[in-house]
Amino acid sequence: MLKKHKMLQRCLDYVTQKAYNIALEGAKKKGENGIRANTGLALSGDQVFPWVLEYYAKDDEKEIAEKEQEEKKKIQKEWDSVNKRTKTIPKNQGTKKDSEVHPKEAAEQEEKHISKKKSKDSGQMSLFDMMQPKES
Repeated sequence: MLKKHKMLQRCLDYVTQKAYNIALEGAKKKGENGIRANTGLALSGDQVFPWVLEYYAKDDEKEIAEKEQEEKKKIQKEWDSVNKRTKTIPKNQGTKKDSEVHPKEAAEQEEKHISKKKSKDSGQMSLFDMMQPKES
C-alpha cells in the first residue's frame, strides 16, 4: 500500500474489471454475446476482498509506468493534430505580428475595424457597439 504507483482508484478499477469479467462469463453461459445495459451483479466481501489483496500484492510498477507513457504520447499526438488543424495562414504577410504592435496601435486598429463593420451593417447595433464610448 505504500508504493507510489498503487492508488485507491486503480484498485477500484481492478476490482471493477474482475467483476465485469465474472458478469461477462455469466452472460456467455446464458448464450448472450455481452452484458446488457443496467445489469446488476451481487458480490460478497469474501469475493471482493481477495481481489483487493491481489491488486496490492501484484508487482505492476513497470506496467503502470508504460501505460502512463503511452497515455502521454497519445495525448501529445492528439494535441499536435488539433494544433495542426487550427493553425491558419496569415492573410497579410506584410503586417506586424501581435507581439510587435503597440497597445495604442492595436486599439486604433480595432476601432477602425469596428467602424468599417458599422458601415457595412444596415444600422443594426451589436453588443460591441454598446461597449464603445459614444462619440459627440
